[in-house]
Amino acid sequence: MAIGDSITRATCWRDFLWQTLQPGNAGRIDFVGTLQADYGCDVMGFDQDNQAYSSSLITEVVAGVTNARTCDPFCPALSDLQTAFAATKPQVVLMHWGTNDVWNAKTTSSITSAYATIIDALRAVNPSVVVLLAQIIPMNVTSATCSGCSCSGCTTAVPALNTAIASFAASKSTAASPVIAVDQNTGFDATMDTRDGVHPNTQGSQKMAARWYAALTANHLAQ
Repeated sequence: MAIGDSITRATCWRDFLWQTLQPGNAGRIDFVGTLQADYGCDVMGFDQDNQAYSSSLITEVVAGVTNARTCDPFCPALSDLQTAFAATKPQVVLMHWGTNDVWNAKTTSSITSAYATIIDALRAVNPSVVVLLAQIIPMNVTSATCSGCSCSGCTTAVPALNTAIASFAASKSTAASPVIAVDQNTGFDATMDTRDGVHPNTQGSQKMAARWYAALTANHLAQ
């Protein structure tokens, strides 16, 4: 299950990862989720199932705030995710979530606390779920990349969150349900690898897919 915001829902990394996973894994790996989305990345037969909500904040999800903004397809409450988890019972979760939280100046501690709540909800339906938690990609939010936008704190807030993710993953991990930090940040260029300073372009999506694939294979979750 791929969980997150528009960086998961409205880019191509899920397509490219699915394509990479097929040799040697055909019929063995199934993307799951109660939502479907294809950004038009020209990967034939791509499994579109996911659990990602564009424009969402993970801190708002766990706080039950569903009317603060417009999300695609909707802004979920925690209960919506709990229902989706119960319906699909994911064995492996790939989570890149927190970009909009950083953009909206949510604290690092509130974001990691929200991660813990989501992981607890996953474990409630599958005590042996494996969570690959991304250290999020960098952002380059300027008036040139996003008209009328700014994120003066992102330059320091993204690295701070990623540092916290590494320690959080280690502390939240258990033998039965590992939580593994996946470095999606190092080597990712927020200018060259995005279409708008935030969302990965084709090159950036390929980089993200490669990092997910490396984490899956390193942890014996795929061939």
